[in-house]
Amino acid sequence: MNNNYYTIEPTQELQGQSYSLWQPDSLTNRKIQVNSGISSNWKYRQYMQKNANEIMKFNTMQTINASGNNPYTVLNTKPVENTPYLYTSIHDTSSPTYGFRNSDLKQDYMTKTQMKSRMVAPSIPTNF
Repeated sequence: MNNNYYTIEPTQELQGQSYSLWQPDSLTNRKIQVNSGISSNWKYRQYMQKNANEIMKFNTMQTINASGNNPYTVLNTKPVENTPYLYTSIHDTSSPTYGFRNSDLKQDYMTKTQMKSRMVAPSIPTNF
């Protein structure tokens, strides 16, 4: 029996600051205040009101990037040419031009299914 216990230890490069880029919000607010020259709560409020649209856009993009689901990265507006062929009914025997392959198993299945669909009898009303 193996009694070895293995632990995963972060390598030297993953320790400390480079392991996580998270910062407390108070540090972020302090950096904004220092960079913008804000010295009072009134000036900070004015800054927030003047730059509200940019702050909201920045916060939205940060959240989208953090989630890993960015809907703005793929804008595929070209129509797809090889969509699946839709048959009109079970009795449709047409063969599409793209991607159609015929086989004996497919033919047997389609024949059985078509025959079963024809076995349905119409309902006859009994109360005249």
